[in-house]
Amino acid sequence: MKKHFLNLCAHLLWLGLVLWPIQVVFGQEQFQQTQFIYSAFAINPAFSGVEDVINGHTGFKRMWAGLDDAPTNYYAGIQGSISSFKNAMSEKRTLRRSNERFYKKLTNQKNALSHGLGTYLSFHKQGAFNKFSGYLSYALIYGLSDDFKISMGLGTQFTRQKFRQDFIVLNNPDDDDVYLNYLNGAGDMFGMNLNVGAMIYGKNLFFSYAIHQPMKITSNANDNQVIDPGIFHYMIAGYNIIINHSFTLQPSVLLQYNENYELSQHYMAKVKYKNLFWLGSGYRVSDAISAIIGFSSRNGLLFSYAYEYHVENIGYQSNGSHEVTIGMRIFRDNVSQPFLW
Repeated sequence: MKKHFLNLCAHLLWLGLVLWPIQVVFGQEQFQQTQFIYSAFAINPAFSGVEDVINGHTGFKRMWAGLDDAPTNYYAGIQGSISSFKNAMSEKRTLRRSNERFYKKLTNQKNALSHGLGTYLSFHKQGAFNKFSGYLSYALIYGLSDDFKISMGLGTQFTRQKFRQDFIVLNNPDDDDVYLNYLNGAGDMFGMNLNVGAMIYGKNLFFSYAIHQPMKITSNANDNQVIDPGIFHYMIAGYNIIINHSFTLQPSVLLQYNENYELSQHYMAKVKYKNLFWLGSGYRVSDAISAIIGFSSRNGLLFSYAYEYHVENIGYQSNGSHEVTIGMRIFRDNVSQPFLW
């Protein structure tokens, strides 16, 4: 056990020494998904591979429906353990769980090290701006005991923002300094963000913390227009409360903090029936309330829909926000009671 723990510390020390000299540049956090748990590994890379399956999902969120040029976000991601990816590519079959004691013996991971990988793409469109982001994550997972593990993650996000000149028509464009700055490249940006995170989890609970620290690769044509938002802190936690053999209550929370912004608090709770159907609701403090409905088939397919009503003034002018997620769990079905889905 001491040997594995020392190896884990050595990995983390090496990562810290390599990443310490990196400089800070612009960045804008964008994780405002109602169903944030499906993209948790893009918020905290330590989520990558923790369920020892391959999880893939895609979806979109249409905000403020009914308003012209309202924000729309499309996203797709896949993450899982390296062992699951290897076995899926080699087409090896795995045993289904039929005996709990036999299954627990097979999955004894105390003192063991495993690795998780993830990738996530998003395209955000709002008015005259288009933003494309690509995200890569890695997690090192260590078995603390038969019941709990710790995961340490590292993620990198590449962002490209483009200003659509043809989207805006002005009567006197030469007299508008902001517009002229955008024409000169102030609206076109490229950046790279570094994210690190940690997570402790068991069969029915998890607690995670992550830091997003933008780092400089390149900026835009006018460096004076680049704003450094500082460091973002994220906390995600959740719990499975087993009501009976059919129903499970899953409360979860996402907190986002930055010294330049107000604390963002997003609370959610779902009631699941045999991991096949669920209903839920959520509340983002001083922003929106939401309702969620979804189902998952026994072969791993998932569909989930969320409606969000904004409690701010814009809520009275729009038809709310709509979010659809389609996903699939592959390779190791019926392995465990999922806390993410």
